Amino acid sequence: MSLDEQKSDESLLSSYRISNRLAQSKLFVSAEHRQTKKVYRTEIDQDTIGKITQGICDKCEQLFDLLQDLIDNEGKTNMASLELTDDETKLLFNVTLTIVFGRTSREFPMKLELENVELDDITRLESIIHEQAQQIEQLEWSPHDRFDRASKLPSLVKQDFHFRNVSSSELAALSDNDRTMRCPTFKHHQEHQHYSHNSSFSIATSTQTLETSTGTKAIVTTNQGFLPKSKRYQLVRFDVHLSGPINEKDIFLIGLIDEPDTKQWETFQCSTGTWAFNVCNGSVQYPSGDTRPYTCSLKRLERIRHVDILFDTQYHRLAFRIDDYTEDHWAFCLPKQLQINQLYPFIYLHSMNMSVSIAQ
Repeated sequence: MSLDEQKSDESLLSSYRISNRLAQSKLFVSAEHRQTKKVYRTEIDQDTIGKITQGICDKCEQLFDLLQDLIDNEGKTNMASLELTDDETKLLFNVTLTIVFGRTSREFPMKLELENVELDDITRLESIIHEQAQQIEQLEWSPHDRFDRASKLPSLVKQDFHFRNVSSSELAALSDNDRTMRCPTFKHHQEHQHYSHNSSFSIATSTQTLETSTGTKAIVTTNQGFLPKSKRYQLVRFDVHLSGPINEKDIFLIGLIDEPDTKQWETFQCSTGTWAFNVCNGSVQYPSGDTRPYTCSLKRLERIRHVDILFDTQYHRLAFRIDDYTEDHWAFCLPKQLQINQLYPFIYLHSMNMSVSIAQ
């Protein structure tokens, strides 16, 4: 290959669509060139894993995790790197794993050879046309189109999607098969005594009982995350029900949180792995705690019907919509290494006049 035909490792890696999967105790790796549609494939069985990795890995699952981590992070992590070499008939995956022993480190090189798979000209042409058509369609989409063309999660329709409490101290009141949440309210009784003088100059007393209600904060997540092997744009809609005015101290946050199922929160905090939209004031809140204006606020609307979460599973981008008010930019771009099925929609609510339900 001539010097003019050579590419840098970074650009060569981005030129391929790489697939990495496990099946029947084997690891299957494939790569397709985004422009030429040339396809390379290999399969690795359990017996050859140790030889390929110099004994670092002894199971297909371990090498799968290493490769997937490199693919998700554009070929470079703190402990490993991936470089591609194209020699026309083969595509070489050159993996270097760095292991630290005390004050010294050692590099372990690994090489995977992917063989070129011959496709007929019609198949390659159809693949090129299909991808170009998709790219043109994406360019033509407006923000409204991105929401309107997004697919609802199948579990929403099947009634499998519901809320769950994740805080032992800030429990939500759940109803409608756990598909509606509200803040719990508590009634307080207070007695007030009134003193007055009657005509005989004696003091008369009377007791009046006042009943007041207060609400507590509530935190919930959904029981399921997004689907990594489904449509690119995925949508979750929450219906909002107002029984009175929105107060200045009301809180309504909605967003995504990256946490395992067993995680419990005593109090909500925006931290690493949390991307929130403040529906009351229209701002977004970063994991660092910083905020910026994003869209119109609930307080500027006379009535609100629903709030949508839109997630781009390909580029890990996140957007929000109040009714039909959509901005022309994404609210967040999430780290690529996140596992899509561990991103859960969450709601943090503190309002006596509001309840939220999962829309079908």
